[in-house]
Amino acid sequence: MTLVKAVKSMAAEAGFELLREHPLRLHYARTLDTWAEKLIASRDEAIAVSSEATYDKYVQYLTG
Repeated sequence: MTLVKAVKSMAAEAGFELLREHPLRLHYARTLDTWAEKLIASRDEAIAVSSEATYDKYVQYLTG
C-alpha cells in the first residue's frame, strides 16, 4: 500500500474526507533548500537556543 493510500484509508476510518491531494515534490525540495540556507546562516543563534547536536541533526535533514 502506498503512503497516500494509507493516509486516505486511515483518514476515512477516523471520519475524515480527503478533498484534494497536493504533491509537494519539487516545492518541498525548494522549501528545504531555503530553510537550510537560513539555518546555516544563523548557525550560532540556532546552537545558542538549542544545541550543536540539534543544529547538526536539522542541517542533515534539510540538506539530505
